[in-house]
Amino acid sequence: MSEQMAAVSAVLADGGQVNIRWADAGDEPALAAFYARLGVPHEAEVLAPIGQWVTAWANDELVGVADYRTLGSTREAEVTVAVTSRWRRRGIGTLLLEHLISSARQRGIESFHADVQADSSEMLLVLADLGLAGQPQEPSGASPGRPNGGLLGGRRRRSGSVAFDLSLRYDERYLEAVAERESRADVLSLHRVFAPRSVAIVGASRREASVGNAIVRHLLEADFHGPVYPVNPHADRIAGLRAYPSVSALPEVPDLVVLAVPAPAVAGVAEECGQCGAGGLVVLSAGFSDLDAGRLRQAIRHYGMRMVGPNCIGIANTDPAVALDATLTRQIAAPGSVGVLTQSGGIGFAISESLHGAGLGVSTFASVGDKYDVSGNDLLLWWRHDDRTRVAIIDLESFGNPRKFARLARQLGRRIPVVVMRAGAPEVAQRAARTHTAAAVTPVVIRDELFRQAGVVATDDLAEAVDAVAFFSGQPLPAGRRVALVGNTGAAGVLAADVCARYGLQVPPLSPATQEALAAILPAAGGAVTNPVDTTAGVSAELYGRVLRTVAADPGIDAIVAILTPTAVSPIEQILDSLPVQAPVAAVLLGQREALTLHGRVPVYSSATAAIRALGHAADYAATRSREPGTVPEVTGIDKNAAEVAIGAYLAEHPQGGWLDGAVLDAVARAYGLPAAPSVIAHDTERRTEMLIGFVQDPVFGPLVQVGAGGATTDLVQDRTARLLPLTDRDARDMISSLRMAPLLTGFRDAQPLDVAALTDVLHRVARLAADLPSVAELDINPLILYPSGCTAVDTNIRVAPAHVIDPYLRELR
Repeated sequence: MSEQMAAVSAVLADGGQVNIRWADAGDEPALAAFYARLGVPHEAEVLAPIGQWVTAWANDELVGVADYRTLGSTREAEVTVAVTSRWRRRGIGTLLLEHLISSARQRGIESFHADVQADSSEMLLVLADLGLAGQPQEPSGASPGRPNGGLLGGRRRRSGSVAFDLSLRYDERYLEAVAERESRADVLSLHRVFAPRSVAIVGASRREASVGNAIVRHLLEADFHGPVYPVNPHADRIAGLRAYPSVSALPEVPDLVVLAVPAPAVAGVAEECGQCGAGGLVVLSAGFSDLDAGRLRQAIRHYGMRMVGPNCIGIANTDPAVALDATLTRQIAAPGSVGVLTQSGGIGFAISESLHGAGLGVSTFASVGDKYDVSGNDLLLWWRHDDRTRVAIIDLESFGNPRKFARLARQLGRRIPVVVMRAGAPEVAQRAARTHTAAAVTPVVIRDELFRQAGVVATDDLAEAVDAVAFFSGQPLPAGRRVALVGNTGAAGVLAADVCARYGLQVPPLSPATQEALAAILPAAGGAVTNPVDTTAGVSAELYGRVLRTVAADPGIDAIVAILTPTAVSPIEQILDSLPVQAPVAAVLLGQREALTLHGRVPVYSSATAAIRALGHAADYAATRSREPGTVPEVTGIDKNAAEVAIGAYLAEHPQGGWLDGAVLDAVARAYGLPAAPSVIAHDTERRTEMLIGFVQDPVFGPLVQVGAGGATTDLVQDRTARLLPLTDRDARDMISSLRMAPLLTGFRDAQPLDVAALTDVLHRVARLAADLPSVAELDINPLILYPSGCTAVDTNIRVAPAHVIDPYLRELR
C-alpha cells in the first residue's frame, strides 16, 4: 500500500479543499485526539492489518476519518465514517467514502455494509445519495446471518439502526453521481478564478510594453466590474490606478491574483497570496526550476487555492456581470458563445485572432499552460454549468486523465458541440510486438479512439476547427446527411457534389414536387432543378430567397450549401441577406478574401470544401448526440477470484511478469469463459471465418479492445476496429458492423450466417477481463474461428506484468 501514502487534495462540496491520505502509525496521537473530540473511546487496534483508514486534513487538522473492516468473507466489509462537527455538511464524508471505495475495490472487496443510527440524518443522506447499488434495510437490532449474531468486525450493532448493504461495482449510476458531485464542487472552487469580485496584478508595470501593464490595460478596457489592484513596490500609480507594494498591503483580499513576475519569485508571492486568503492565481511566468515548481505546487495545495498556469497567456470571461479579460491577446475578447481552452500560448493567440477575424465572440477563454492545477477537465466541468457557452474549441497537447476527459467531454457533448484540435500527430512507428493486437495499437489509434468515444468533433488544424465552430455557433444541427447544393453557376455545384461524397454527405435528387415548384420560379433557359440547383447568374435576391425556401421545405433535404460566384449581374450582398431559412445553411462566396466571415448567423466560407467539411462535422455530431449510448452488459460465469489467484501465483514466481502458458493460461481463460480449442467440430471447411480479438493496457488511456479479421492474413487485410473501455452493447455492435468483412458474418451471397452472438459474447468477456485484471497487460486471441453455431479460440496469448492501478474516476486535484 505504499502508493496510498501520498496525500492528494480534493475539492469539497462548497468549493473548499482538504488533503486526503491514508493513516499510518504516526497518526495515532491525532486519531486519539479526533475521537476524543467526538466523545468516542479510541480503540488501540484501529491500525491493525484488518483496518483500512483514510483521513481528511485541513490546515494540518484531522477533520474526518473513514475505515473498512473485512467481515467473515474477504469480499465484504463493514464501513464507518466520522467527521468533526464544524466540518460537516461540506461533503467530507462522501469524499472519504469515494476514496475508501476505490481502495477496497482494488483489494477485491465487492460490497460494503454500514449500520447507521436511524436519527443520524446526515449520514443516512450521505449513504443514500452515494450512488452505489444497494438497499437500506429497516431499523433493527441484531444482524441475522452475520458473524457473531450481530457483531460486525468486532463492533456490536446498536438497536434502532438502519443497515446499508452497498455493491462497490462502478456502474453508470455511481459514476454519474460522482461526476455530478465533482462538477458542482469544481465550479464553486473555480468561481473566484473565472468570476472574481476583485483582481490584483503582481508585477504590474508603468511600461506599456510589459506583460503586467498589458494585463492592467485589458482589465480596464474590458470594464471589469470590480476593483483592479496593481502591485508594484516601485510605483505609485499604474494606468491611472493606485499601486500597492504587496498583496498583503491591499485594502481587501483579492479573489484573483495575476502573477507576472520572474519564475524564481512566483512561489514566494503565491505563499503570500495564500496567507492573505486569496482564492485563485493566474501565473503567466515560465521557466521554473524543479525547486521553484515544487514550492509553487505546495503553496496552492496548502492554502487551497486554484491556479491557471504557469506559462500561460491568461483567462477571460465576457459575462457582463464579470467582464474579465486578464489575457495577453492582441485585443480584448468580444462577448459571444464560444468557450476556448488552449494549452499552447501560441495556439491561444492564433485562436483569438481567428475568432476575432470571423466575427465570433467568446464566452470563456482559458490558456492553461503547464497545467499545474486547472486543466482541460476543469473547463469541461465549468462549461457544463455555463449557459452562455454554446460551443467549445479545445487545443490540448496532453491529457492528465484521458478517461475522465472522455467521460466529461461526452457529458458536455450532450448539450453543446466540443471541437478538439488534434495535436501534432504522435509518433506512429511500428514497434516490435509478439501479437497483432499490440503491433496495431499506435498512439494515433488510441488518441483518435479517445476522441471518437468522447463524442467530440476532432479536427486537424486551426482553420478546420474554426470553420466547424462558426457553423455550430449560428446554425441548427442537420437532421441527417442529405444536402441540397444551390448555386448561381452550374459547374461549382457539380464540383461541390464530389466534395460532399468525400465527407460522407449525400446529394439526393429533389422531390418531383420541389422540382416542379423550382421550375416555376427559375428562368426557363439555363437553370437546373434536380440537385445541384443552378439558379443562373442573373437571378435576383428575391428569387434566390424563394429558391432556398422551396428547397428547405423538401422533406428529403437536411441542409443547404449555397454556392455563390460573384458576377457583374449577381447582387451578392442582397443574396446573402436571403440566406437564413429553416434548414441549416452554409454559404460559399468564391473569391472571398477572408477564409471565413459571418453574415448574420450564416457562416460564409471562401471554398466549398471548407463549408462542406464543416457541415459534415455537424452531421457527425448530430448523429453521435442522437445515438443511444448503450449499456455495459452483465457477463455471467465469471470467476475473477480464480483468475487473480492464478496470476498472483505466477507473478510471485516471475516478479517482472511474462507470457502465461500451460495451466496458468488455461485457468485465466476458463475463469472468464473464453472458448478453448477444440470446442466445435467443423464439417464445412469453406465456412471457417477467422477473427482476431484482443486488448492492450495503455498506462494512461486504459485498456484498448480490438476486433477484426484474423488468421494468416491479419496484417495483409488490416481490417480492425478498436474501443477504449467501458465497452457497451452498442459499442460491440458498432465495432463488428463497421468491419469491411461484416457481410461475411451475416450471410454474404446467401451463405449461412455465422454466430455473431458468440463473437459478441467473447468480445464482452475479453473487455470484462481487461477491466477486472489490470495486471493482464496484453491479450490476443488469433485466430478465433467463428462458425454458424459457436466459436473456437485456436491460439490465445496473455502477458501479465506488475500493475500500478490508477482510478480514473477518483476525485482529486492534479
